[in-house]
Amino acid sequence: MSYRTPLHVPVELRREGRGRWFRLGEAVSDTEVVLAHILPEELDGPISVAFHLPGDPEPVSCRGRAAEEVVGEGDMQHAERRVVSFIDLDDRGRTRIANYVNERLGLFR
Repeated sequence: MSYRTPLHVPVELRREGRGRWFRLGEAVSDTEVVLAHILPEELDGPISVAFHLPGDPEPVSCRGRAAEEVVGEGDMQHAERRVVSFIDLDDRGRTRIANYVNERLGLFR
């Protein structure tokens, strides 16, 4: 099971030949980053993702793919493209994120 923890940092998103975008990261797990705002259609397919975990001078970077997140409740429930699932996050990056999540959530103390 992958836990999410709040994250409030800029996330850089790049699509080769189509420019770059910045979105505020809202939550992170070792499998994905959730963004505060919807991703544009231009970011379909593999994209480059980079962000800094708080207090970590080295960026986490990998390729990712936009995915939908169900938001709202009842009649207001709908899906929004605000998640970037990591495609090729290396073990070191995954461990750094997992350690950050575990520390923030107070797990494994």
